[in-house]
Amino acid sequence: MLASLPFFVKAEKEDQHHHKRELGLSLSHVRLKAEKESAPSVHLHLLKRLDGSEFLERLGVGLGFETIFADHTHHSLMATLTFFPMKHLALSLSPGIVWADEEDGWENHYATHLEASYGFEVGEYEVGPVIGYADSKEGDHYMIGLHF
Repeated sequence: MLASLPFFVKAEKEDQHHHKRELGLSLSHVRLKAEKESAPSVHLHLLKRLDGSEFLERLGVGLGFETIFADHTHHSLMATLTFFPMKHLALSLSPGIVWADEEDGWENHYATHLEASYGFEVGEYEVGPVIGYADSKEGDHYMIGLHF
């Protein structure tokens, strides 16, 4: 299914296995610290690897979107910078805006997301664990899940 999308490129079978573009999906369990609540979450991102030197090829830039299905729904839109220090390991920094459906209406504020994922090859795709942390003035949350 993903391989048929025009912006998705199948994994290159070489020593530095990677995609030029990545459409990623994470399904996770989130712990909202300030609200003392746990909830499911969905995170989508689209990344493009940079071209150039060996260092630049270890970087990816893109956009991310996250929804946390808590009592007060949270949506985040983020710019993402990802570093691939070794085969299959991704470390991401994503500054963005969070919109939260609070009791007195929708609020928005800045948040920084940090994420680490590791992908095991399953055919031409990768599947593996993901952990994350997000910090904002309204509170932070921790996340653990599965990344596709």
